[in-house]
Amino acid sequence: SVQLQSSDGFSLATSKQATMLPYESKIVTTFRKFSLILPFASGLLSETKTIHLLCFDNYVDRDEKRPLSKVEIRLDIPNPAAFPSTLHTIQVQSSELRYGKEMNQTQLFFRNWSYSCAFCGVTIIF
Repeated sequence: SVQLQSSDGFSLATSKQATMLPYESKIVTTFRKFSLILPFASGLLSETKTIHLLCFDNYVDRDEKRPLSKVEIRLDIPNPAAFPSTLHTIQVQSSELRYGKEMNQTQLFFRNWSYSCAFCGVTIIF
């Protein structure tokens, strides 16, 4: 869960999202590790997986008396009894928080319909 808070701890907005890493079969994992064994061994690549979460897509900080000053992020395992104890550890190597001004309508359209716009653009060109 992600919670936006003011400096006095007042909750401005809360978002809860479920996510998980995509499944990768043992054959695919073995092939990927074998093909990248030299970069892994030399330290050029690290064996990490990335998850991107889009929270508060339309949040606008409107309260001047209580401006956004703190972001609290909590990672949980929803039903720990359903998973082996070896999978209860959540390890975060790095994180990034992006906070910026609101997108205009054209930017929102191209972000939400990127594949459709790309398909139409390629179709028109050819």
